[in-house]
Amino acid sequence: MELNKINGHSYYIKGGTNTGVYVFKDKSALVIDAGHTVGRGRRICSSLEENGMRARYVYTTHEHFDHYEAFQGIKQTAPHVELIAHEMARPYIENLYIGKAYLVSSAPPKFQGKRADEATRYFSVDIPVNEKLTIKDRDFEIHHVPGHCMGQAVIITDDRVCYLGDSVFDRTIMAKYDMPFLYSIDYQRQSLEKIKNLDFDHGLIAHSKNVYSKSEIDKIIDENVEVLDRYEAYIIEILKTPSSREEILQQLLVINEIECNFETYHYNYSTTGAFIASLAERNIIDYTYDQGKIYYYGI
Repeated sequence: MELNKINGHSYYIKGGTNTGVYVFKDKSALVIDAGHTVGRGRRICSSLEENGMRARYVYTTHEHFDHYEAFQGIKQTAPHVELIAHEMARPYIENLYIGKAYLVSSAPPKFQGKRADEATRYFSVDIPVNEKLTIKDRDFEIHHVPGHCMGQAVIITDDRVCYLGDSVFDRTIMAKYDMPFLYSIDYQRQSLEKIKNLDFDHGLIAHSKNVYSKSEIDKIIDENVEVLDRYEAYIIEILKTPSSREEILQQLLVINEIECNFETYHYNYSTTGAFIASLAERNIIDYTYDQGKIYYYGI
């Protein structure tokens, strides 16, 4: 694993989930979004040790497992490491079953993920944060930006580097999945606008091959908004004919030629629900119940 410098004391390690690293004067490190798999956590520690550094803190930008599972491997290698997350992410991290269950609104079936023991794993958030994190003599800005999920929060270092997690979807992700995985459309729109108004020079998106300048991040945010607008327009058009949530999703998947497995279907089902909630909140749609189904329609 190569430690790549972004600016000053702020670095990153490439991966399926990019991992941020902030190095303090004593060579201890704050690891940001450790990533997926226990093995990756161990490799991160080895990479830091090769550079005369050691993991001391791990910050996760939100409660999705691919951003903090590797904490377990770091903890095995460096027992004194502490896990940090936004206070809104804490309940989901400390009870993994919640995240699995709310996606399907029931006990998670065996089709949902490959780790049968996942619901029994325990991760304790040692330091819950809100707007600011102070470690040693360094201050980090924490900005809550829900939308992808409720606990999403970006962190900005004193080197003016912003670790964005999944608050912004990179172009490669939008091209691969097209339909974004979102908990709330309205929160996402507000958060994207908030990020455009944050003050930083460099931005690292968790699932990206590049570090971007602030102006490039702003352009990608505009592209994220265009995707939201496109899907909203699709749904409004679909709802010229009363349709159930499943029927809306079916048409979206067919129109955009999206293939799904069990989990990705429910990610898209969740996003469809988020669009329905947004349209209902703005009194653009209403619903009726008939013969065992809820049908939504444009007003």
